Amino acid sequence: MTARWMLITAICTLTLIPAGCGTPPAERSHHRTAIRDTPLEHLPTATLPDGARITLELAITPEEHQKGLMFRPFLSHDRGMLFLFKTDGIPSFWMKNTLIPLDIIFLDDAGRVVSAAVDVPPCAAEPCPLYRPTGPSRAVLEVAAGTAKAHGLVPGAIITFARVPEYPLAPPAP
Repeated sequence: MTARWMLITAICTLTLIPAGCGTPPAERSHHRTAIRDTPLEHLPTATLPDGARITLELAITPEEHQKGLMFRPFLSHDRGMLFLFKTDGIPSFWMKNTLIPLDIIFLDDAGRVVSAAVDVPPCAAEPCPLYRPTGPSRAVLEVAAGTAKAHGLVPGAIITFARVPEYPLAPPAP
């Protein structure tokens, strides 16, 4: 195992849900088994406005933010990655080394949709386009392309979260 893969594996092991983020293909089955064998009631989840539930991987550290869903050949429609930030801001996302189209949902500190970049294709050539929210965001939810449209993830919609440490920070205002 190269030093790079050892570092990435160590970072993944320290996250709440080790899901193969960057792990060499020969070693990914161990991480998938860890998620598959964990009861749903112990995993972080997002409940969308129509009641659909998404099981989440969390991206909390700068390294996890940078890696995101890169190199994933598939993302089930009931799975996603939640990027959490310590302060409100205007984060930039790109699709470099991302193999699948995604919806990128920007959220405020209460879990309300600020804006969404939908059906974002993988980056075909550099420079890759950047995707930003229309206003300050505290978190970003990446899901399979088509999820936003199918489940009403439009500005103002509220997503509720379970088992996500320190998020949302406040209940949504009416």
